[in-house]
Amino acid sequence: MWTVTKEPPAQVYSLVKNYIHHTHIKDAKLADNGPQYKLMGKGEVPIFEAIDILYKEGYKGYYSFEWEKLWHPADIDEPEIALADYPKAMMQHFNK
Repeated sequence: MWTVTKEPPAQVYSLVKNYIHHTHIKDAKLADNGPQYKLMGKGEVPIFEAIDILYKEGYKGYYSFEWEKLWHPADIDEPEIALADYPKAMMQHFNK
């Protein structure tokens, strides 16, 4: 959602918090032709800011990593790289 609206996660959270039961997360850098998907923490999306808000507010659901290789076959890393990187990035963030 941030790639379209650029709204701060805290602002969005206050509006939608009662409707959050599951998350789909990914990171990206913005380009003229749309988002260019990156490994977690390697893009511009304030994804960890959003995750921190959810965590601090007691969110108990899943953080479902979304990797759109089928829709962007030549533009993003192979799933073997992205899926292996995701838990490392999440553990590194939560262990700060």
